[in-house]
Amino acid sequence: ATATDAPNDEKASAVDLKGAALFAALVTGASLVSLAGRAIAGDAGAVIAAVIASIADAHASAASVGSLFVAGAIDADLAVIAVLLCLSTNSVTKIVVAFGAGERSYGGRIAIATVTVLAAAWAGWLAMRSIA
Repeated sequence: ATATDAPNDEKASAVDLKGAALFAALVTGASLVSLAGRAIAGDAGAVIAAVIASIADAHASAASVGSLFVAGAIDADLAVIAVLLCLSTNSVTKIVVAFGAGERSYGGRIAIATVTVLAAAWAGWLAMRSIA
């Protein structure tokens, strides 16, 4: 595609305000769900709520886990595990969507790439645990 392929009536912008507002709303929602989960079931409830929210968006869930950590609501070990669980849960969503949205080969390629990234993330966590 070239610049001449773009519609003339749209202004280019480096900032996507609609996308930024949606992300802020997702982070806020995930944080509120995590806080509610923590109020109901303690640290485990916060993690479970963040993991459930990560079905829709891993970034917002990871940010809410980070907020809980910064606020001192959960410790670093639990925060890392929670983020890895959020990434894993959202990755399953991505794989399911990929198989549903495209041909089987497309879903397979997405699954292989996603599982490779997950394996590397979990292997990094295991390696760090064995050092500590």
